[in-house]
Amino acid sequence: MAIEMLVGSLFYSGPLAFGMTGHTPDMSATVRVIIGVSFSILGLLYAVWLIGYRGQTVGMKAMGVIAVRAGTGQPLSGRQVWIRAVTLFLLVSLWTQMGFIIDAYGKASRGHRPGSALSFIGVALALVTYLWPLGSPSNQTLQDKAAGSVVLVKG
Repeated sequence: MAIEMLVGSLFYSGPLAFGMTGHTPDMSATVRVIIGVSFSILGLLYAVWLIGYRGQTVGMKAMGVIAVRAGTGQPLSGRQVWIRAVTLFLLVSLWTQMGFIIDAYGKASRGHRPGSALSFIGVALALVTYLWPLGSPSNQTLQDKAAGSVVLVKG
């Protein structure tokens, strides 16, 4: 998500924060949409590949945690990895990308961007899923619940 925000900032003459900016885009709408969709696909494949291969993404490795099957602690199956990655994509990235595409092609009226509401939904859902473990006895995010996985401290 951080890389996506950084690359998204290149599309605008000012900083981009969580898909929202008040500045005028520097690139055409078509180029922004193609790059945005490409980064969404790459983000999904990144999570599937690294979690499927090592059980953790670079961020998870930095935090010292690993995703495993709930109950057994075994590595995730390919199906579980895909369910986990697609669920996170549907919860977070889909909304921000839809907002980005709507803003790329939509007309802003009086400084309001119509896709900002969708970007806000993506940010809100990201907070919900990342904070969900605080109320979960097994410390599972929503994507973990969907995939039957749990994230453990790697020791």
